[in-house]
Amino acid sequence: MNSNFIKKLRIFLQNHSTFTEKCEVVYLMVEIRKILDIDKNKLYQSLRFYCNWTLHVDLKNKSTTQFISKMFDRDIDITKSGKDIARKMKSNHPDFFKLNDFKDELKKFFEDYNLPLSLLNENINWINFIKLLLEIVEECPVICIKSSKKIHKLELTKNKNGHYCYKFNLIHGGRPPIIKLKFK
Repeated sequence: MNSNFIKKLRIFLQNHSTFTEKCEVVYLMVEIRKILDIDKNKLYQSLRFYCNWTLHVDLKNKSTTQFISKMFDRDIDITKSGKDIARKMKSNHPDFFKLNDFKDELKKFFEDYNLPLSLLNENINWINFIKLLLEIVEECPVICIKSSKKIHKLELTKNKNGHYCYKFNLIHGGRPPIIKLKFK
């Protein structure tokens, strides 16, 4: 393992307990992705997914989009309405939509590499970070047609109240399931 990446990341996190700019989020996610690529650790699926999403205009590589397909394909019944499918998705994967899976893996990553936890331990730091991250991926769809028989793409949108939502456009058409993100 190249400890220079970890040293640089440690210094960066010590100097950035609160993120105020999107470029700080991008830098963090790039450096995490480098470490994941070197270490080849498969334990961080959600973290790797968000790193990839941060770094690409659209995600369409099958190995990347399988994360979404494997999680949600079984929840989609094309005979059901978009609202019913959304209810089932939220019920089966509440921590995904609260971004707890991502936060837990990020925390484990920081702990595994002995990195400062202030980004995760202070709620205001976490919320600032997530808002910036969501701004980055907002216009970057996840195209799942190579990995899913049910999901065409996942988009991050805002509802009429300005809350971020995941919108699942389905291959068969119909009203897409839309699920509001809740992060605290």
